[in-house]
Amino acid sequence: MKINFSAAAAAILAAVTLTACGGSNPPKASYKSDVKTALVNPDALEKHLGEYPDLEGSGPHLRFNKTTARPGEYAEVTMSVANADMQWNMCGIHIVYPDILEPEISNPEEHYVWYKKGDALENSTGAVCIQWHNKLPDLLQEKRLGCTFFTCMFEGNSGLDGEIMKFHLKVPEDAKSGTVYNIGCYYADTDLFKCAENIPSFQKYAFQHFTGGTITVE
Repeated sequence: MKINFSAAAAAILAAVTLTACGGSNPPKASYKSDVKTALVNPDALEKHLGEYPDLEGSGPHLRFNKTTARPGEYAEVTMSVANADMQWNMCGIHIVYPDILEPEISNPEEHYVWYKKGDALENSTGAVCIQWHNKLPDLLQEKRLGCTFFTCMFEGNSGLDGEIMKFHLKVPEDAKSGTVYNIGCYYADTDLFKCAENIPSFQKYAFQHFTGGTITVE
């Protein structure tokens, strides 16, 4: 059966909007994120999936890359997966970073973020990348984190290992050499990295073992 990706993606994006809390964003300020691992809110994952048993053996390994950029330039951030070749069906992930970094936008009116599919999405039926630009959760506002949401879908378990996607974050013009910005993940109960069989332990493993990335200013 053909999957209606547009409808599924729209449903996820609508759920993302509905789960937002807090008011308007505070003014941007110079801030270095304190993200040390991928998940900035591991308690949320535990609350949502903690009741399910851990996956037996090894599961999907998601990670962001470590990269560099000069002040005023765009850094290329990639998200990859390993140990999940032909085992996953869909993902929906909130990518977070210090809010002084600006994603490259492809459609300002709709807040779509420029991105490029990686080899892991060779069989994908569609993907969406969008900036979460207002009414961010209190936690992200408190930590001064911006957020980009990415989702993609496949027919069956046809997701591959490799690079899932890449997008660009602009480093401030006045960034000092040696500054390190951390790239992580905000886990909402709408987030997922699932197989067609929809096994909760598979998704739990993916987010528990998600590895954060960095951008270092040259």
